[in-house]
Amino acid sequence: MGTISDSWQQTARGDRRRRRITQYLWVVFFLTPSLIGLIALHAVPMLVSLVLGVSQWNIPESLRFVGLANFIHMINDPDFFQSLSNSVYLMVGLEALNTTFGLLAALALNRRLRGISIYRTIYFLPLVTTWAAVALAWRYMYSLSGPINQLLSVAGIAAVPWLSDPSWAMPAVILTTAWKSIAWKMIILLAGLQGISPELYEASSIDGASKLQQLFKITLPLLSPALFFALVIGIINSLQLFDPIFIMTAGGPADSTRTLGYYIYTTGFQDLNMGYAAAMSWALLVIILCFTLVQWYLQKKWVFYE
Repeated sequence: MGTISDSWQQTARGDRRRRRITQYLWVVFFLTPSLIGLIALHAVPMLVSLVLGVSQWNIPESLRFVGLANFIHMINDPDFFQSLSNSVYLMVGLEALNTTFGLLAALALNRRLRGISIYRTIYFLPLVTTWAAVALAWRYMYSLSGPINQLLSVAGIAAVPWLSDPSWAMPAVILTTAWKSIAWKMIILLAGLQGISPELYEASSIDGASKLQQLFKITLPLLSPALFFALVIGIINSLQLFDPIFIMTAGGPADSTRTLGYYIYTTGFQDLNMGYAAAMSWALLVIILCFTLVQWYLQKKWVFYE
């Protein structure tokens, strides 16, 4: 009996092992297309950019290893720090607008009204519009004879050279970007609002809480995880923003809108200095990582999980 029992247990263990291996093989089979794309489109380019970052390569010439020379040059490059300052300026302004108006839009659309889906679609439309169309349309609107200056003239205000004045160019880009991108933040916050139980509001109403008290005592604390996620993604996206800068201002006037992403582009594809551009790309990666880690640390003080 003992021999038969041992033999049966060994057979059962063998069957379980074969089923586990079969499951792993199926997992690998279904993950293979994604893994190939991840390696080919992300891992390999990152490795190549790291090699370029420690090399000198002006495209017509041959690749030459220079160690940390590109990174040392970056530390002494005033254009790099000006571009970084412009990127931070863009990030702060854009996130302030997107978070504030995205939250207001989410609160306004989180209602059971007739035709509310139509209003949500209208708010979402700018997000699916291509950047080329949006940037060209807003560039016309900002022109001296465009609709915005015509409205200002009706109010007796002189025309503003939005995209040709260093003081106004970046605010104009921020406003355009916020108009297009506010919808995705609104969607995230709307989803967070719909996850809050209505019973909490009913109970607080019975206790005599006002709408303002409900906002600050219930809505915002319970919405903080969605706000945190939207803020992290928003900062990452804004630090990498390129399209509106390229189409609307080309980094001008007087480099007032030249962000770090646009400076990397001009260094690599106009000046043909791929090594230095790759080094700045890695610097941008580290900067984004630092911002994300700081947010991850600070979220312990203001994000509340149920």
